[in-house]
Amino acid sequence: MTWSPWIGEWALGGYALLLGLKVAAAHLRISQDSKRAPHGGSRGSVTVLQPILGGDSTLEECLLTNLMDAGAEVSFVWLLDEKDATGQDAAMGALERAAGADPSLRSRVRMIRYAEPPNDVNPKSFKLAQGLPLADSEFVAVLDDDTTIDAAHVARALQALEEADLYTGLPAYRGGRGIGSRLIVGFVNASSAVTYLPAALAGPAVTLNGMFYVTRTRTLRALGGFGAITSKLCDDLAMARLYQRSGHVIHQGWTTQILRTDGLGVRAYWKKMHRWFVFMSVLVRTSTFPQRVALGTVLSLGPPLLWVGVVGATMEFAVTETLAATLVLRHLALGTLLKRASEGRARVPVFASVAAELLLPLHALHALLVPRIQWRSRRMRVHRDGTFHTAGRTERAH
Repeated sequence: MTWSPWIGEWALGGYALLLGLKVAAAHLRISQDSKRAPHGGSRGSVTVLQPILGGDSTLEECLLTNLMDAGAEVSFVWLLDEKDATGQDAAMGALERAAGADPSLRSRVRMIRYAEPPNDVNPKSFKLAQGLPLADSEFVAVLDDDTTIDAAHVARALQALEEADLYTGLPAYRGGRGIGSRLIVGFVNASSAVTYLPAALAGPAVTLNGMFYVTRTRTLRALGGFGAITSKLCDDLAMARLYQRSGHVIHQGWTTQILRTDGLGVRAYWKKMHRWFVFMSVLVRTSTFPQRVALGTVLSLGPPLLWVGVVGATMEFAVTETLAATLVLRHLALGTLLKRASEGRARVPVFASVAAELLLPLHALHALLVPRIQWRSRRMRVHRDGTFHTAGRTERAH
């Protein structure tokens, strides 16, 4: 069969059309939601439950930033592992630095240490379940230890909860050294807005992003709290389903919370992406047929079309020109969207984002063939319904 340049041309045209529709839908969602964006402070007390694990060089800075910027009505419960001396040192260092600038900040933090959870119990949900009784505020939030928020993020979340039961944020990374870190930044910053926002425009949220979400404390407790989802490895999806089954409304926010990553190599990048794609496979398998079709279109169609265009460009100069034009338009469209959603605090890296997108089919295939992940010090096999069992442990946490 002779390769026709029209194959590459049509593939790139389809890629550009799909991307354009997703970007337009994301902008429409932002325009709809931003009309209700608050300009003042938060309207209620918030307890932030934050599971912490040492090892990331940015950990202390992230904890310090949150404590300084989240607002006067926000308190923190830092959930630490008993054996994690590195995480404890980072938490103590952040607290001492914050208290040195403002002594009153010390009273807004409680640090709790826990033993390792039993096998076949989600480590993150395990700590959150024990931390929830300490929340004596009207609202409770979950915040990953590599994620930063400020008072404006909290205020937007609380305003959204006037009409919804759970608010979930939008991730964007600020990266540093290491090819793995750059690829993670490229993947998340190029895909988060065009994944979550069009889905929020189309209908009820399919899942949520666990790096930052907020709900009423009484609502979460009435649903059984985090103890209701400890058997599920994909805690983001499990929490979304817990709320949806009870008829509660999830609001997908459009402003980004900044995550930080630094110093990841290729191996660490591959492990993280494998874990995310195994989680994504559970989402697809446990969704309804219409949801699978939508997810397949939004998440899966773009990279193969781009690959066909790349292959075509190696065979025909005309396709090379089309590919170059497509990538320029891609960067402008995604960069403008993320600049709006992050209010100028994050960007889409040119080469890393393209490389990350081209690698997505490999990650999807790997997740399909190998439903086992390495999470912290545990090796886990993930079942189709999101439950799991612990297959073994390593000496070091990852």
